[in-house]
Amino acid sequence: MSVKRFLALVVLTAAALVTWSAAPASAHAQLIGSDPPAGSTIHALPEAVTLTFSDALVTTGAGEGNHITVVDPMREIISAAHTDVNGAVASTVLSPSMVMDGTYRVSFRVVSTDGHPVEGTYTFRIDASAASAVPEADLAASGHATLSVAATGPGIPGGKGAPSGQALGTFEVDLSTATVCYSVVTQGISDVTAAHVHSTSTEAMTISDEIYVPVDLDAIDKAAPVCADLRRADVVALVRDPGRYALVLHTRSYPEGAVSGTFSTIATANLVLPAASSSTPVSNGLPLWLKVALGGVVVVGVVAAVTGLRSSRPRPAGPVADEGDEG
Repeated sequence: MSVKRFLALVVLTAAALVTWSAAPASAHAQLIGSDPPAGSTIHALPEAVTLTFSDALVTTGAGEGNHITVVDPMREIISAAHTDVNGAVASTVLSPSMVMDGTYRVSFRVVSTDGHPVEGTYTFRIDASAASAVPEADLAASGHATLSVAATGPGIPGGKGAPSGQALGTFEVDLSTATVCYSVVTQGISDVTAAHVHSTSTEAMTISDEIYVPVDLDAIDKAAPVCADLRRADVVALVRDPGRYALVLHTRSYPEGAVSGTFSTIATANLVLPAASSSTPVSNGLPLWLKVALGGVVVVGVVAAVTGLRSSRPRPAGPVADEGDEG
């Protein structure tokens, strides 16, 4: 072998080694972000736990796919059985029977595009002490109120909801004990994974919104209602201004929310409800469409009255022709 050929072979070999060493190895997906963040302390439980990975995830056969499990301080699983996957982001909707302070544990098992499963756990804490105080006036609230809600598709402001289907809910509220008994009947909706009562103050209800009141899935399409003891501040706020809150149902096909609808009051009994602070508007419980309709009736009545008054006034006689002007 000539010296030139030998040197050329050395150069080619070195270049191949450099190229091989610089080529990226097949990397497994790694957790690079989470909501809520790992190790964080937050004041309210979010509606979902969302994990972001460094690589896209794939869905494999039953039992070997992507799963996120969230356990509350009482070691009860509060996450939905279904985990939604979109590229490198996986999320699961939370549906606790009650929200409590303490440590929540998130466990996950996902499969990266190279087929390698990745597992891990982390925790976050809930400390609602900053928002748990009940105004002294609300402690005097008592009596009963019956609220209703009609949730229809798409029904998610600013989001993608189900094109059809509906849910009708009835909520019996006992302010004396802060107890709510409710039932929800659905039509044209399947695979409900979670249901919540949200504040409508957010423009778009997405999976990042905080839970206002979790709704037990046992109350959906069942013969008997479900009763739950809730925070007094939440119950009083719901009865005081039902139009500011909405029921949202989540499904596997629409994890951000399939249908939603705002509450209205249909009956009360012996209701004692202290006035809210001046910064909090008080609703009379009438739905918006009824308020608009009543306003329209009032306007039409006023217009009709004014028109009637004008028509009843005697008209002035017309001008009389001057006799001197006749031909």
